[in-house]
Amino acid sequence: MLFSEAIKHDPANGTTYLNRGTAQTKIGEIELALVDCDVAISLQPDRAEMWYDRATLLLRAGALARALADFSQAISLKPDLAAAFCNRGLVNYRLGHIIEALADFTKVIQTGAKDPVCFFGRGTVFLVTGDYQKAVDDFGAGLRLSPGDAAAFSRRGQAYEGLGQVQHAIDDFRASLAIDPSLVSAKEGIARLQQASVDH
Repeated sequence: MLFSEAIKHDPANGTTYLNRGTAQTKIGEIELALVDCDVAISLQPDRAEMWYDRATLLLRAGALARALADFSQAISLKPDLAAAFCNRGLVNYRLGHIIEALADFTKVIQTGAKDPVCFFGRGTVFLVTGDYQKAVDDFGAGLRLSPGDAAAFSRRGQAYEGLGQVQHAIDDFRASLAIDPSLVSAKEGIARLQQASVDH
């Protein structure tokens, strides 16, 4: 491997370890990639990118607590690293840290970043906390940036359902299924609304 040769010639270059780790990730070798990230961080602990890359690998591996710590370290080194805030928001949400997730997503959105993931993430937080109008607004903003996201249409449909806007909800569930016909949440949403109309 090209990176391994480069490491032999310059074993103190953390970037080369990081690049090899990235290449290993692309072929599914997450554990080997994590080892390379560990070495890269030990060589250049003051580089936010090193911590960020390892955090994304840890997130993929399901090591959420470690990913959270690494995203936080990346942010402490580079406070304007929007992607780290967005991903930390995802981790916080998955860990059940709703307030922290909301703060992370909001931080990125307030910078003017156009990342649909942050809008979808914050929309999901609003959905689970019952703030349906804010959820609709955030899913709408995210869908304007990424109009092919079936899950976002389905979640916005759930938010419309929470607002009692049945036709908007059905339209979004159908839009979701047009993109991904197998999406269970959209199928369940339509079935729920159809059953509710029969019951009335």
